[in-house]
Amino acid sequence: MELSGKVAVTARMLAEKGCDLALLGRRMEKLEEAKKELQSCGVRVEAFVCDVAKEGEVKAVFAKIREAFGKIDFLVNNAGVNTYTSLERITDAEINAEIDVKSKGIIFCTREAAALMVNGGAVVNLTSVNAFLGGRSSPAYPASNGVANTLTKYFAVKLVEKSIRVNAVAPGFIEGTGFTENLPAEKLAQIAAQNPMKRNATPEDVAKAIYFLLSDLSGYVNGHTLHVNGGYYMN
Repeated sequence: MELSGKVAVTARMLAEKGCDLALLGRRMEKLEEAKKELQSCGVRVEAFVCDVAKEGEVKAVFAKIREAFGKIDFLVNNAGVNTYTSLERITDAEINAEIDVKSKGIIFCTREAAALMVNGGAVVNLTSVNAFLGGRSSPAYPASNGVANTLTKYFAVKLVEKSIRVNAVAPGFIEGTGFTENLPAEKLAQIAAQNPMKRNATPEDVAKAIYFLLSDLSGYVNGHTLHVNGGYYMN
């Protein structure tokens, strides 16, 4: 699991249910902090540094996960990049950074994880409401999440013969993540006022949706993108 506010909460929710965890991220110091916290739930937690957009690193990490755990039951693809660069200023490197982590990251991690799902399993991809609305950030950000939604459908069909379900969660605006933690309170309130529920999402809101799609509660749900945005966007 790539670490951000929402999936760190998901990791705790799974740990409290007794799931052992393999954490993936780019910075070991943050991984170690999460590992120490999650171990308090009494489960095994291992941390691995990995850039999910790099095939060689992904292959190497999943080989280590196989050695450590022997199998995988669940995968959460949460890595994402938003450069917030305008259409007029965005560069080739910034486009690649945003799109590669969603496209290559989901492809490489899902492929390697599926090979270790010996008794079936479930995959959840984190996307965004911006894939449906466009958004006001970088033009590559909604594009990257649109790719993630399409890959969700691809893998849902591709892996069903292995009894692996693949779904996605598309949150709206979430407070308490690395993307939003530096916004002033008045901006957060302004965004919340635009939502029918008059509040922004919390990491816990998203974690519950992820848990639902991983669990047997959604045993007949496959290839679906679940919107978690309080009614801001309805499909």
